[in-house]
Amino acid sequence: MVYIDICDPFPTASWNGYKYFITFTDDYSRYRYLYLIHEKSQSLDMFKIYKAEVENQQNRKIKTVRTDHDDEYYGRYDGYVQDLLPIF
Repeated sequence: MVYIDICDPFPTASWNGYKYFITFTDDYSRYRYLYLIHEKSQSLDMFKIYKAEVENQQNRKIKTVRTDHDDEYYGRYDGYVQDLLPIF
């Protein structure tokens, strides 16, 4: 099981323009990956990168993905509507 969370936008962007970060936490090992992103619309792309990396390293498949069910996946901040849950 993997837990996903996206932070709220930073009041000031980082030196290279990142405003958000997304974390993926493995429930079993508690190992956490953190990716910096410019927009929340990049979250699906980051999940695909994370999934490929973890499944190649572990030789195991991700079975369940959980979120905190906040509005962050529905474009509350940037207007981009994306429903990630049915994709997994």
